[in-house]
Amino acid sequence: YEICIGDTAFVSAPVITDNYSWFPDNSTLETPALNPTVTTTYYFTGTNSFGCFIKDTFQVTVNDLPIVNAGTDQTVCAGDSVILNASGNTLNFAWDNSIVDGQIFEVINTQNYVLTGISSDGCVSTDTVLINALTSPSTDAGNDINLCINDSVQLQASGADNYSWSPNTFLSASNIPNPWAVPTVNTTYILTGSLANGCTKDDTISIDINPLPVLTTSND
Repeated sequence: YEICIGDTAFVSAPVITDNYSWFPDNSTLETPALNPTVTTTYYFTGTNSFGCFIKDTFQVTVNDLPIVNAGTDQTVCAGDSVILNASGNTLNFAWDNSIVDGQIFEVINTQNYVLTGISSDGCVSTDTVLINALTSPSTDAGNDINLCINDSVQLQASGADNYSWSPNTFLSASNIPNPWAVPTVNTTYILTGSLANGCTKDDTISIDINPLPVLTTSND
């Protein structure tokens, strides 16, 4: 009889008698529940009303649980990607939530991920890792703009606590939400928005420069 450590072995007497004795558990039940923590040999004695008896022995083998390690808890920004790597003394691992071991995936919200390991004896262990997802900014640089050459436009950022624009070709500071831009060529500006928790997100806005019309005159 084989069990995993922590499990119970349910056994029944091999014959129907009047009295039952199980050693070393000292049980007198016909069908005792045995909870050995190490491999143990049990001795059974069944005695009837005439004093006749029968003896039997059997062994309950206790197999160790596999060592399973899901890794340390992590804190990331929502939308970031992480990789979970299982470790332990078995190669038979499985993650819940459709996670594939060693493959990158995107974190949407805070969640526990459970790793299950199965030993060659069929014993099962689990471990859990917490991925804590911090709120990310919803950085918005606005819609793309068409501009005439030499004109200026005031950009307007939203969705974050702090902002940084690049390239820094503005009439005002580049770390404000609404700098004045005077590009002379087609330019794509990158806006980085951040929150107090340290999470950042980028957005872009393109400004296309249109040339001024060319005027021609002719004699009357």
